Amino acid sequence: MFRRVLMCVSLAALAGCSFSDSLKPPRTPAVTAPAFRISDGAHPGTGSNPDFFFLPPMVPDPSGNPNFDRGGSNARLFPTVDICEVNATTEQQVNAGAPCKDGGYFLSMTLGPSQIKPDDASTDPGGSHYSFHWQVPRPSVPFFRVTVRVESKTLGSADVEMVADGTQIKNVSTGEFVPLVAGNTLPINFRIEQLALCSPPGVAPCASASVNLAAGGTVSAVLSGSSGPTGVDIPVQTQASPPVVITVQSCPNLNDRVLDLPTYGSCMRITSDPPLPPSGLTSAAVVFICDLSGAISGNVTSEAQERRITMHRLDVDADGPHVTALPHTSGCPVALSSAEPTVRGALRSLAHGQWKAAGGQALRLLGPKPLYAARYLDQGGGGLSEDFSDFQFALPAKMSDIRMTQLDPSNPAAARNYSASVVVTDLGGQPVKGARISFSTLDGVLSPGRVVTGADGVAQVMWTRGPQGPTAETGSISASGRGVAGADNNGPRPGIDPFQPIQSFFDGVTTGGIVGVYTGTQTGGVSPAPPAAPAPPTASNAPVSVFSYTFVPGLQSATSGHGCLNDGPSWLGGFMFAASARVPVPVTQQSFVAPYAGAVSIAMQLDNDVQVWLDGINVTRFGLAPDGAGHLDGAWWSRDCLASQEAPVFTVPNVAAGSHVVTIYVNGLAGTTILRATGILAP
Repeated sequence: MFRRVLMCVSLAALAGCSFSDSLKPPRTPAVTAPAFRISDGAHPGTGSNPDFFFLPPMVPDPSGNPNFDRGGSNARLFPTVDICEVNATTEQQVNAGAPCKDGGYFLSMTLGPSQIKPDDASTDPGGSHYSFHWQVPRPSVPFFRVTVRVESKTLGSADVEMVADGTQIKNVSTGEFVPLVAGNTLPINFRIEQLALCSPPGVAPCASASVNLAAGGTVSAVLSGSSGPTGVDIPVQTQASPPVVITVQSCPNLNDRVLDLPTYGSCMRITSDPPLPPSGLTSAAVVFICDLSGAISGNVTSEAQERRITMHRLDVDADGPHVTALPHTSGCPVALSSAEPTVRGALRSLAHGQWKAAGGQALRLLGPKPLYAARYLDQGGGGLSEDFSDFQFALPAKMSDIRMTQLDPSNPAAARNYSASVVVTDLGGQPVKGARISFSTLDGVLSPGRVVTGADGVAQVMWTRGPQGPTAETGSISASGRGVAGADNNGPRPGIDPFQPIQSFFDGVTTGGIVGVYTGTQTGGVSPAPPAAPAPPTASNAPVSVFSYTFVPGLQSATSGHGCLNDGPSWLGGFMFAASARVPVPVTQQSFVAPYAGAVSIAMQLDNDVQVWLDGINVTRFGLAPDGAGHLDGAWWSRDCLASQEAPVFTVPNVAAGSHVVTIYVNGLAGTTILRATGILAP
């Protein structure tokens, strides 16, 4: 493809190149206008920007081009004109893609307000363009390249061929090049339109402006489907830096991209060129999305819930996406629709004898107002942010414990069919509509796997439970939502709390800034069926000791100095050993025979962590410490062994008659681990 090359002929031909008074027009026939191949909106090609145009006298008037947007010029930028010497001596070398010459001539000029000129009224009344007059310094250089950029984004370029005087015009390939007489001035005029810096260029809605951070500034656009502004208001910053270009445009919805919370209004992307420093702004900017009434109406339960809607920001780095909830701020005015009735309007109708209209207006004034009709967010029309990325409003929420309901307990064929549900609520406990909850299980089948909450905030699935298995996860189900607080991840307040900043508007105090948003999970399941009522004790089924432990041969012997050994006469045996690895250690495995069906109670003294398994199933969760000491830490029972403590008891109901195996594991800790155990079978 040919290199884009700009040529400028005599003053009579293109009325813009400044020639010396001593030069005379060439005696050759007039040169016809060439087919220009510069890179701009009037000359489509690889890399051309549809919202950037070179202007006369460099090129013919482009205002008739379909890409030219009357009334769409952008005079809020500080563009830079770069001019370099091309590393070529022939037109063929330029067309072959010759680069700028290392160490050659180079000029870079950033234009300011003084270079902004009004457009001709016939071209675009009220429009403007940028103008820079370049005095050619080196007549011996045959080719120059003119490039226009705004910070890091190149908008267009053109190549210029130099000739010594007008008589050499006839030697130029006028189909590709137009000469500029060396030593003269080239007016470089160009127009940047509102969508030039969008990604991709020319795609609305979008707005860009150069902002001096030391002075602050506002950049906004009206996004699709909205009648209110969307953008950012940057306050005066303390850091000294050159201006940055801020661009505001649409982005994909945060839900389903990174959130399962209900979202409202458009997603807005704000970028800075060059990027802000890693520390961000010294004073937080106000990011605002106005006119959310259409998105909110019918999707929240009350005005109080509307006020809890919060601006969220998405950041992406090497570790993946991160979402934060931003502190509320007043970013938009509270506004009424122009169709909203007023007292003045009712009086005007009366004055004109329009009784029916006046009566209707009075009824609407006196009657209840539509809760969300044509109004903006009262609070939270904006969010405070020290950095720029993707922004959208979402409602912080949490979910309840999983509720399990057996569908038909009386039908043995359907005994494994359950409904599992959670309720999603906001900070005030009101149900949240439009949150997405994903359910999963390792045991059985779910239908469906993902549910969107209705107006009651309930997400419910049907669960056909699988047969009981040997692992701790068997019989369990989990519910999760990205951004929906659960038992594992939740917000800054005590308990299960939505990921919502603490502010005086909600809490009476302000104690923090942004809040990280994570995936919350709730886990539930079905406990083993309660045992059948035992038969009255008889000689054949009276409580009986089925096993007890003694010291493990070959390990360290117990000493009377440890508190676990000062335990009274009820303990007939035990063991002690030294352990240094924090890994599960199988202490012992004991077989026993239950002469009748009943409950096995395993009592023990321990220091420090233990798991109890019966017939390959972890039964540690059935533990009970009579004195309240000890606690269940995940799958482990943790407890210090003191002489004053009674033994925890792990009671497994409904154990069948016959052979069984008890296995005990300890979580080895640095130091000495001690454990004694005995098992009693009772009806």
